[in-house]
Amino acid sequence: MLLVVGLSAQPTSFERRLDLNFAAEGRLLLQLEAGSFYVGGTQVIRGDYQRGFLLKMDTLGQLVSQRFYGALNKRQYFHAGVAHGNELWLAGTEEFQGNEQAALWKLNSNGDVLQQNFYGSSGIDGAFALCTMPAGGMALAGVSQDSSMTWWAATVWRTDSMGQVMWKGHLGGVEADACYAVLPTTDGGVLAAGTSASEARRLGLPGFGGLGFLWKLSATGQTEWIRYYGHQRFRASVNSLMVAGSGRLLLSGSTRELHPITGVELNKPFWLTVNATGDSLTHWVANMPGEGIFYSSVRHDNALWLAGIWQQEGQSSTNALLVKADTMGQPKTYTTFGDMNNELAYTIAQSQTNNLLLAGISSQPCDGCVYVVQTNRAGCHLPACMTAVGVNEHLGHEVKPHIYPNPTKQGMPIHIRFHTGMTDGMYVELVDLQGRTQGHWRLQEGNQTELVVTNGLNSGMYLLHVKGRQFATVSKFIVE
Repeated sequence: MLLVVGLSAQPTSFERRLDLNFAAEGRLLLQLEAGSFYVGGTQVIRGDYQRGFLLKMDTLGQLVSQRFYGALNKRQYFHAGVAHGNELWLAGTEEFQGNEQAALWKLNSNGDVLQQNFYGSSGIDGAFALCTMPAGGMALAGVSQDSSMTWWAATVWRTDSMGQVMWKGHLGGVEADACYAVLPTTDGGVLAAGTSASEARRLGLPGFGGLGFLWKLSATGQTEWIRYYGHQRFRASVNSLMVAGSGRLLLSGSTRELHPITGVELNKPFWLTVNATGDSLTHWVANMPGEGIFYSSVRHDNALWLAGIWQQEGQSSTNALLVKADTMGQPKTYTTFGDMNNELAYTIAQSQTNNLLLAGISSQPCDGCVYVVQTNRAGCHLPACMTAVGVNEHLGHEVKPHIYPNPTKQGMPIHIRFHTGMTDGMYVELVDLQGRTQGHWRLQEGNQTELVVTNGLNSGMYLLHVKGRQFATVSKFIVE
């Protein structure tokens, strides 16, 4: 049963829609000084000119100052940022005379540009994510293209403290690939996450979209390993990457999933926890009626918070979406923000008052207002804020089936036992590690044990994808 309650807002909670005269979207949140925070992003003017902006706001959400960057013949896009020491570092794209370059800007607390670096020569280059490196310098992640590539490749640049490139790594480029998140690792390397249409093509997967990936690079830029997430009926883009707990990472983004019966393509927010080498531990899909995407995540108050966009089924407009999960990924609550005015949240951060900050865009009262929300610790911002409490039927339960015997012998059947009798509508797909479907079927209502015959399966590891109205999960088993 879904329990919905209204939560009273704390005095420090607020919801702001800022009209900058032209459409603007908040893409990044930074905190440098006590008593204030920064919202940055990109503004679109007359449809043919984009410029970066940086707003300074106090802890009550009041605008303190605003700065704009770029020129009529030089478009600038701010996609990500970090506060480091007494400086703000922003990553994005600069377009000049049809040439797009990845860009890194260093600013002081007043928003003055102290340093700027550009990466790329021809084609398309852009930075979508940024992190500071413990040994100094930065790591940027995004896309790049050179003359050898059909499309753009997922790319990581490692720079020194002056923004000079120490090394550059790229992945794919046969089809469109991109990095949307990056984290430093304790060995001096980085983890980057995104989506790869090149890998989907390499595997011969038909149809739509790419596979989500987690990519480990060494301190010198060498690829150590890559993990892909998805299969024939489930494509993914990983938009956010964070440390979830000891030895665990949280990946979140969106799926492009074909309905097993109707074949209709659906976009759903998803998140999964993985271990330090990228092996999947838990996998969740937000199966509320409608579609959505997660863009950002943060660990706050011993919980994981994921922010994005949600369009309710039957509605033409959207709300900003906030989901709370425990550190194992188990969903606890979800909240939607806004008045169905096409709001969405691109980024989320912990505020100085130990609350949550979200930034994005809203279509009201202006056509493209910067949307900024500060919630209380429960993830609510107004007395009328409606928050679903508990693991409800829309967010979905993860139902890891018990597989036995595991490992099994070739030709021997395996038993799959579910811990719930609510198996009506469950869809099971058996996939090998190359992404090839070896079998799929639907479960009958109330059938808690399924018998799978392994005749025809070669020795190796297989993935069992189980999806229903309330969850999606992946389990592994081995045929010897």
